[in-house]
Amino acid sequence: RRDLHRRQAEAWRKECDRAKRHKEDPPPVPDRIEILPIEWYDRIHSSSSALKRTLMASTLRTVPKLRAIANDVVFDVLMYLTPEFCEEVLDCVTGQIADVHARYRGAFPEFVESGGKCSLIGHSLGSVIVWDMLAILQQNAEAGKAGA
Repeated sequence: RRDLHRRQAEAWRKECDRAKRHKEDPPPVPDRIEILPIEWYDRIHSSSSALKRTLMASTLRTVPKLRAIANDVVFDVLMYLTPEFCEEVLDCVTGQIADVHARYRGAFPEFVESGGKCSLIGHSLGSVIVWDMLAILQQNAEAGKAGA
């Protein structure tokens, strides 16, 4: 996929150079959407994590499918309400977003300069995580303006 996008970007650059030489308008930027997933669940729930060990030790063996849903979904929501787990999840997600964005900009250095934009999409608890991240970002930006 990366090679395909790189070839597409290179072909666009060549068309831009040709248009510049002929004093023509540049061609439109190739439109595409990249979906780059951020995975927080497995990092937080690795089998070696204290949270996972505690959860498995306290899980009843009856009704295993219902317990699996409770452990995987309901427990995460309840845990996210605790400051420590919430901070760990937010740190994990923001770190991954920064890493993915840096790698993407490394592969496509003209991304920001050419007007590239990023969107964050979350599902279920992920949407709450995105909301919290953006709220914290806004608070930090406002605090920076007030301190300037």
